[in-house]
Amino acid sequence: MHRESRCSRLAHNPRDPWGGSYGLLQINGSNVGWAIRNGWITSKTDLFQPRKNLKVGLELWKLYGWRPWGTKSSISN
Repeated sequence: MHRESRCSRLAHNPRDPWGGSYGLLQINGSNVGWAIRNGWITSKTDLFQPRKNLKVGLELWKLYGWRPWGTKSSISN
């Protein structure tokens, strides 16, 4: 979390691909539709709420491990 947002719940990176990244865990905009369909958020601005951001992050981690937060050079094939 520190690496992603410096622990700022309002962190936003509009330059990230697929719609920017939001909140504590810098959840990528490409995951917004998935998180809405699962009922964890109702809009991307919900990702600025720590509890919701962490819930979406946990569910991403359950599916993909640390890959959503890695870089191309840090992910082994």
